[in-house]
Amino acid sequence: SPAAQQKPAAKPAATQQKAEAAPAAAPAPKKDPLYDAGMKAYEEGNGLEAVKKFKASGSAEAYYMLGVIYESGCGGIGKNAMLARQNFKKAANMGHSAAKAKL
Repeated sequence: SPAAQQKPAAKPAATQQKAEAAPAAAPAPKKDPLYDAGMKAYEEGNGLEAVKKFKASGSAEAYYMLGVIYESGCGGIGKNAMLARQNFKKAANMGHSAAKAKL
């Protein structure tokens, strides 16, 4: 009877190992749907939607694009040099070379 109690305990351990292995393979390399949606909105001249998507993304590329939007304005978003610089600085701190060149 004690041996029967030990066998079921082995199964959950095996399932835990599988569960731990799965997340490592899960993240897809460099796919950012929020950034892509922000670029689409930007290209369509929808500044408010672009800003919302880029802020939600939080990637260096997204912060760079926020800088671009605030630098030149985009559909409903006026020029704002201070916000442009803040976003270029965030992108630069994350290693974005074009943003570093803007500063």
